[in-house]
Amino acid sequence: MPLQALPTEVVCMIFRFVGAQQLLKNILVCKWWYNIAEPIALEDIVLSADALIKLPKEAHDRLTSYVQSFTLDLYAARDEFAKQSNKNSPGQTITSIEWSEALVDQLENVTELLPRCNRLKSFSLRLKTQFDPSNPLIPRDDYLSLWSPTKLVDVFQATNLLHLVIDTCGSEIKGHICPGIALSIPSLRSVRLRMQRICPRILTFRAAVTQDGHSNTLPLSKAEQQDPIPLAKIESIIINTSLKESDQFSWGYSQHCTESKRGWDLFDDMVTAATEIAKQFPTLKVMRILCHKHPWLEMITYDCISGSKMLISEDVGWDWGDDGCADPDDEEISNQGFSSTDSESSED
Repeated sequence: MPLQALPTEVVCMIFRFVGAQQLLKNILVCKWWYNIAEPIALEDIVLSADALIKLPKEAHDRLTSYVQSFTLDLYAARDEFAKQSNKNSPGQTITSIEWSEALVDQLENVTELLPRCNRLKSFSLRLKTQFDPSNPLIPRDDYLSLWSPTKLVDVFQATNLLHLVIDTCGSEIKGHICPGIALSIPSLRSVRLRMQRICPRILTFRAAVTQDGHSNTLPLSKAEQQDPIPLAKIESIIINTSLKESDQFSWGYSQHCTESKRGWDLFDDMVTAATEIAKQFPTLKVMRILCHKHPWLEMITYDCISGSKMLISEDVGWDWGDDGCADPDDEEISNQGFSSTDSESSED
């Protein structure tokens, strides 16, 4: 039976099984294919730095109508700039500064776009300073040093987001964004964070929690008491304070936003704040803080609900769903593994 003869519902199921990224490669096969495939292809958007720069404004309306998962994966920005420069003729070569400015302009456009995306459920921002293996001791190329994500963080509250991932890794970005992210956390379902600068302020949020007919909120100032208190939806928070990357020169830690703390000092502060939040919000099923041991580089995850500390696999990466095994150096470890996984982040 030819594809055109199948019911549209069946064709849509096939297209979703194939996946958005594969559909985008073949979306122009024919008009019939295009009309059915385009809405599905635009449900899950992943843009590299170069693709973001080339994104035309004419595409914004279609994105606002269809996009459900939006990922900005800017890890390979420097490599893409080199490739783009090589493609240009000598008279068209752009400088790294011009390329960075174009990228910042498009990030501002995304900030304006997100509140208009009524179907948006998941947003991921992934940045990383660029490492040159041939010159490991030279300063890293921080290609977004001119950009402040403050406005982007502020618009999260104006969206219908359920899942948020922010991984700025070793990238130094402007502004103290922890308070802004904290304002959005109660309305989200899952949050994954890894940033060069982070502090317990990111876990200082307020929301109503209904349990046995009672409402519980964090202590508020008089000014805050005049504002409506949102009902908490948050179920899962995972914060990674390790900036461990693929090269041997970057086994670093996140740094406190306003104090001279990093490594295990910051880890302890985050665990203390997260443990308190876990007690106040019974909606939380997963509340974990990650770090790595030095100099062995073993990854540690602390479950702030059960109070257990575990070693996790080196290759867990951004999944962070590994139940792990007991840390032999911790005398207060629970012998049980975690009862929760991150499967809820794949819902909706």
